[in-house]
Amino acid sequence: MIKQASFLFSVLLSTLALAQLPVDPLDDQRFVELVTAARYPEAYALTEKEPARFAHWWAYMTARTVPPWGSNLTPIEAHVRATEWACRYREFNAEAAAFCYYEIQLVLRWKDQDPRYPEALKGVSLPNLTAAEAQQALESLAAKGVSLAVFRVKRGEESALKDLAENRPYSLGGQLAAGTLADILWRRYEGEKAVQYALKAAGTSALAAGILAWGEYTGTGVKKNQDTACRRANFWAVRSLAHSALFTLGLCYLEGAGGFPKDPIEAYAMFWLAKDAIGGYVGKYLSELEQTLTPEQRLEGRRRAAKYFQ
Repeated sequence: MIKQASFLFSVLLSTLALAQLPVDPLDDQRFVELVTAARYPEAYALTEKEPARFAHWWAYMTARTVPPWGSNLTPIEAHVRATEWACRYREFNAEAAAFCYYEIQLVLRWKDQDPRYPEALKGVSLPNLTAAEAQQALESLAAKGVSLAVFRVKRGEESALKDLAENRPYSLGGQLAAGTLADILWRRYEGEKAVQYALKAAGTSALAAGILAWGEYTGTGVKKNQDTACRRANFWAVRSLAHSALFTLGLCYLEGAGGFPKDPIEAYAMFWLAKDAIGGYVGKYLSELEQTLTPEQRLEGRRRAAKYFQ
């Protein structure tokens, strides 16, 4: 009985200690510096050493199936596990709470539409919330200035994105804002400005990474390095379907660059995936391949593209 009481008391003290963890921007900076250098195993180790403090980052990396841990899961399993983890620490970590409340809405939306979700949800414990309640909680966090909540709620406001990216650059919301701004500028054909924002978040944001890869491939805004560009594009394209990464990877296959084989059918598949979002960039290449590939080759390219959604 004494041992049990001692154990319960130690658990209580641990919980109180967690609840009192300070919000330290230097924690985010430590993490971002690791992933910017592609030191993902060390970044995971940091999150596992202090799970409550870094819960938002563990959840984010796992949801993106970043190796070594995230790549052990299917994309749907990763999404569900990441959401559960963030929700577990939502009382101690406001950024994790924002992750929880946003992603749980997606889980609720997809569990009745995708048969893989119910299977992935077996044994997983999530808060008993409706989508409306989760959204209300997210908006409350945004009103308090929690970076990820601000990003999710105000993603359509360019001024809010700039504020996050420039004034809170290492926060999760700031990283995603920088990637989104890079994408906005890139679609406006402001390539050099886009790459400068992409440099801020290329270790976390798939949008930023894809645009930086494009910059490295073309020599826009950064030194030309097609080997690095193709590796970066491939890493993020398979995890996110970020259109800039897909487009750049398509160039790698089209031209046989960066150590990738010359494969016009695979290039066609990449361009086909990206065509609706970045028609102006990909249109020229897609049109040329439409004329040079046989109907059977085009069909094969579209079949390969469809596999990315499976």
